[in-house]
Amino acid sequence: SKSSYGLLSQGGTTAIDRMFRGVSLRNKNIVDIGCGLGGTDVYLAKKHRVTITGLDPLQHVIDRAQQTAAQQSLNQKLTYVCTPNLPYPIADNSFDIAFSKEALLHCAEKKELLKEVFRILKPGGKIIIIDWLFAENAHKTTLEIFNVPTFKLATIKEYVAYLSDAGFTDISTRLENKHYCRYSKQATRRLKKKKASVCSQFGEEKYTDTLEAWTTQYDLFATQELLVALLKASKPFATQPQPQPKSISQSIKNIFSQIPKLFSRKS
Repeated sequence: SKSSYGLLSQGGTTAIDRMFRGVSLRNKNIVDIGCGLGGTDVYLAKKHRVTITGLDPLQHVIDRAQQTAAQQSLNQKLTYVCTPNLPYPIADNSFDIAFSKEALLHCAEKKELLKEVFRILKPGGKIIIIDWLFAENAHKTTLEIFNVPTFKLATIKEYVAYLSDAGFTDISTRLENKHYCRYSKQATRRLKKKKASVCSQFGEEKYTDTLEAWTTQYDLFATQELLVALLKASKPFATQPQPQPKSISQSIKNIFSQIPKLFSRKS
């Protein structure tokens, strides 16, 4: 069942399928950046027969992901590594695909992290990210809501620059706000249906705070004060070294050396 996957990010398996639409996954070696409890990995491993290495900075989260993999009999397909610091303890050119789903919004070192992801991807490898981002002209109130240690949001322009600086090419972006509005509404409806259970287990104040959080999130997605973007990019295949630029004086000499040939063609 969908609930058995242990998904922390939004949209369930529907959002995962949208994220990887048009991407061939079968028999690929994949790395999940910010894997959390590994729910996405379990779903992908079962559906596409892929091998996934999950990376997360928190050991207790990695422990839970390993337990889930064992319970699902996926130990041979899913491996988890605690990575509290960069660089990753992984060899260059190891993976076909890297992905991150709603995890990098907690990462302050996106620029450095994406360089590491570039290093561990094989030439021709793909990176696929879904993340929350600030709109370029986000209102001061929105910025204040996320001005807490757990959130480190960037803008699309910053993200594209980070990917480009890391060496990625074929960078594309697509907004997913419409779908995340739907996910937020679904979560709100589920919460309201379970009000009695939630209140008895966690208290009415917790229920009210959670409902307000989902409602605020929906409003921010709907007004596009808060963006959800799907970003894709590629690690280029090895290129031939570029020839060294000639000095200006040498270039001028070359131009003048061609003048006699030009006149001889006209005569």
